[in-house]
Amino acid sequence: MSAAESAPGKGAKFLELWETPLASREKFSSWPFEQQARYLCLLAHLAPSTHNTQPWRFWIRPSERTITLYLDRTYVLPASDREGRQATISIGCALEHLLIGSQYYGLTPVVTLASVDRSAVRPREEADASRYVEVATVRLLEDTPSEEIPEEGLVRAIFSRRVTRAEFDPTHPLPETLVEKILAGPRGSVARVHPVTSAVARRMLAELQGQADSYVINSPAFRSELAEWMLPNDIESPLGMPGAGFGLNDQEAKRIHEGLRAGSLYPEDGLKFSMAGKRGIESSPFLGLLTAPREGVAEWLDAGRTLAYALLLVESAGFQAAVHAGIAEVPLIRHMFRAFGLEGPLLGTFRAGRVRDPQHAQRPHSPRQPLDRVLLWEPPQR
Repeated sequence: MSAAESAPGKGAKFLELWETPLASREKFSSWPFEQQARYLCLLAHLAPSTHNTQPWRFWIRPSERTITLYLDRTYVLPASDREGRQATISIGCALEHLLIGSQYYGLTPVVTLASVDRSAVRPREEADASRYVEVATVRLLEDTPSEEIPEEGLVRAIFSRRVTRAEFDPTHPLPETLVEKILAGPRGSVARVHPVTSAVARRMLAELQGQADSYVINSPAFRSELAEWMLPNDIESPLGMPGAGFGLNDQEAKRIHEGLRAGSLYPEDGLKFSMAGKRGIESSPFLGLLTAPREGVAEWLDAGRTLAYALLLVESAGFQAAVHAGIAEVPLIRHMFRAFGLEGPLLGTFRAGRVRDPQHAQRPHSPRQPLDRVLLWEPPQR
């Protein structure tokens, strides 16, 4: 299912969830559990996801005080995410938002991961194949104070965070205290962020990003898939990535979308596309490589938690961040990272800093489906 096919409606309303007020602790505590759980699911729904596919689904069970997270395999991308890795990492991002929110409001989340084989999260290829895959259940205890209470700024960052695909100021580094928090990661996660500090490694990473982007626009399968999710600014969809988020005006966004779909990008557009990520990495004062001890659904969820936590820390400190999934999506490029001596497989890359042009920090958020579309009202039929 493509982003453009997903839903009709006015594009502006698909940004409404970002304007949701931050509920006070007093107001939250006065709500019945179902209303509290819906609000926490909203926080989770504002997490980042690959190609803005929003592959998460939530089932609230008030009698058990639980929220179960499912992966909707309809939104696992068959070209760029053949293993379901990036979609599962996206679910991990939503899980971290949910955990941060519940702890902030004085609840103690107890997470139980489902026993899921890696093959179960791959793209859904047959109509009768399982659509929904249970990945985790969070039980929310109210009589046991949480050990950690997140700062309010971290929760507010959920509503202001965005992926900022722009060049950063290399002369404005992140404070050491912020870097230390990013590298420490969220409590209980086995995934790690490895900073890229040497000039040689930075150049290698930038070159690999450029090669990955070139591969994407020259591979018919990757390019066609990207065309379905990289959208003109005037397409009314709650999913996908409008060109405005890349700093493209209406004409540019439409031309690149049509060029990707037809397999005939203008030379200048192809060059701009393949060079944008490379230049972004070269300009960033902080580069992080996301790894885990091994490949598996649990580790991918942890990687999502670690990524989401890092992005919220960056946002709450007044900096911007961008995620580069292409390096992990292109198998050959991903395998090249063995040269970096990483402990475990590469699962993603992100960069952080302060934008050169302050206007770039005000680019629009990515759209979101209405909350009711990602809530399940009965046990999903597998």
